[in-house]
Amino acid sequence: MKKTLLLFPAMMSVSCLNAAYAQAAPTVTATVSAPGTVPGLASAPIAGEFTYSLTASESYVTGYQGTDSGTSTNLSGQATYVSNSETHPLSVLYSGGYFFGNGSNLNSSSYQNLGVSQILNTRRWRLGIADTITFLPSSPLYGVSGVPFSGDIGTVPITTGQIPTESILTNYGEQVSNTVGGSVSRDITGKTFAEGFGSYTVQRFLQTGLNNDDVTASASLGHRFSARDTASASYTYSNYSFAGTVAGINNFAFTAHGVSASYSHSFNRKLSLQVSAGPDWISSNTPALIPDRVLFASAVSLGYAGQRTHATISYNRSPNIGSGVLLGALSDNINLTAQHTFSRNWSGGITANYGRAAGLATLAGENVLTNSFYGGLQATRRLGENFSAFGSYSAATQTTDGLALTQNAFNGTAHIVTVGLTFSPRSKRFGRP
Repeated sequence: MKKTLLLFPAMMSVSCLNAAYAQAAPTVTATVSAPGTVPGLASAPIAGEFTYSLTASESYVTGYQGTDSGTSTNLSGQATYVSNSETHPLSVLYSGGYFFGNGSNLNSSSYQNLGVSQILNTRRWRLGIADTITFLPSSPLYGVSGVPFSGDIGTVPITTGQIPTESILTNYGEQVSNTVGGSVSRDITGKTFAEGFGSYTVQRFLQTGLNNDDVTASASLGHRFSARDTASASYTYSNYSFAGTVAGINNFAFTAHGVSASYSHSFNRKLSLQVSAGPDWISSNTPALIPDRVLFASAVSLGYAGQRTHATISYNRSPNIGSGVLLGALSDNINLTAQHTFSRNWSGGITANYGRAAGLATLAGENVLTNSFYGGLQATRRLGENFSAFGSYSAATQTTDGLALTQNAFNGTAHIVTVGLTFSPRSKRFGRP
């Protein structure tokens, strides 16, 4: 059961790339939600505006994606548009670029992320649809771009809009994923509401990796006890399938049926808490590979949104597809993402994530346990009206107990030091509410 928040609060959360702060702090932060919860897209300062930035950076890299040390030259860009309509807001966010590996064994690759979200609000109904497409050289890390070179440490990935639930780091291996999702919410009474959510994800690997598909649907019933307290009960269905033949089995798939109870509380305008927990019933079309079992899934998120500081610390435990490495996994993740504006000219960001993933399959070679950590720090200095400079340090480490069927799991430690320059002109305003 995935604690999903798909319909692009992440796109709103990167109020990105204004002239004062090229990697700007979020104005609306993504939080862990109960299955099926339709996120509210609050009005943001960038509503009705188009912003973009261009970044050039140089990195010293050692161990990244399982390669040797060397330098990398990186060119990237980001663009955001959020309409200013309160009844049918449209959000578009792009982040992409190319890094040139200059070492003897450093890879060169492009990375692309595109997300589009359309919301329709009426007096009682809220409808939404979103599509995200990503092309990455390895498992996603560090902010909107998914790579550690772009100067966006501390931002929320548009590939998930949530804290990571798949915690296995991979070596170099280009991957493409596409997620389409929709949600509907209706107020039954002034305080009681019903919600539904569905998504379909396709993930394909150009080199080594387990190609997979993920279908998720959920329904929930909630009640607002006060302006600060909301509770809900949810049912979630997820089907995870693998393309082709895996371990001698054609079209292997497993499903998860989950129920959960959720509670959210706003302590004040800045600090909020969300909690969700419940059992998952796991079954597969090959019980000898993944036998029937019951797992406990949970998610906790504490978010702070102040004038100068935006931060989220979260914990998530849930079954998932296995990151293209395992035939399903049970993952635990603890994540911290924060940004702070120190002054008109100085700002900083931090990202840290600890993950533990245990394979669900009982097949020899699939009973694997991974422990991973990645983190990064970034400082940004405004240089005049349209430019800013940044420096960052990132690290990632992972240990693997066991040998998976697919040999693309990262095993080692990586360090990346980056300095860069960002051009971010004034935003352009379009349209009327």
